[in-house]
Order: sequence, then C-alpha cells, then structure tokens
Amino acid sequence: MTIVTSMGVGASLLGLFTESAPTFTLFGVIYFFVLALIGYSVNKIMSTISKNKRYEISDIDYDKNIK
Repeated sequence: MTIVTSMGVGASLLGLFTESAPTFTLFGVIYFFVLALIGYSVNKIMSTISKNKRYEISDIDYDKNIK
C-alpha cells in the first residue's frame, strides 16, 4: 500500500513538471520505471526510519528481572 501511495505522489509531482500524460511510448515506459523507483526508494527510507526509531520509557517504574 505504501509503494502504491508513493507512486501516486510521484506521479502527481512528475505531472506538474510535464506537459502531457504518459502514453505507451518510450517516455511512458520510462515514466513507469521512474515511479516504481520513487515508490521503492520512499518505502526503503520509511522502513529504515521506522527501524531506527527508539522510544524510551522514563516515567514508569518497571522490574528489570521479569520472568
């Protein structure tokens, strides 16, 4: 779902910079692969950010030796 959404955002941004919609030409094929690359890249970046997020619990007392 994230990749599809990212491709949609990428298509909107590229649509602002191009004069016509892509068709089944070389431009259309390149356009598709650029959108797929944007979606894949955004997905990887978001995944990396979510893995590196760390939340500390500082105001709750907890037992360190929970069995």
